[in-house]
Amino acid sequence: MHKIKLLRGCTYLLLLQQGLAYADISGKVFTDFNLNGVLDSTGSIQNFAKNMSINTALDQGLSGVSVQASCVTSSGSTNFSAVTDAQGVFTIATPNTVEGSQNCLLKLSSLPEGYSVGSQSTSDANVLTQFVSPNASNVQFAVKQSLSYCQNNPDLATSRFAHGQQTV
Repeated sequence: MHKIKLLRGCTYLLLLQQGLAYADISGKVFTDFNLNGVLDSTGSIQNFAKNMSINTALDQGLSGVSVQASCVTSSGSTNFSAVTDAQGVFTIATPNTVEGSQNCLLKLSSLPEGYSVGSQSTSDANVLTQFVSPNASNVQFAVKQSLSYCQNNPDLATSRFAHGQQTV
């Protein structure tokens, strides 16, 4: 707070904001079934044999994942955390953080058994950490479970049985 004098001896108070942000970091941790690094909420492929579309697997949020943020605050660096809900959504309150485009280091600190970090967006990098602003929204972490992976248009192998005598 600063005092300034203006005309005729009147004293006014000038309040200066110190660039503090009072916001939240929010996003989603999801199982990326086709490993494209993108949260797929819709999708289909063309079945040329039947001339029809077939829906692909939709990515699903992953619950119980601990997400931590280490942010620059007015008193130095402070750690904040949250756990994803049943839909994989998290919200981390970031009080007293300093405004800035990359002032928070966001990372997954625990994953359920059988899961590992997947590709993020269109890059092939498996990312466990991201730099974000203290008011970032729609932050996404793709994770994979090797037992659940399948590309969008998989090859299919099956048995074929024929009726009748098979030996000559």
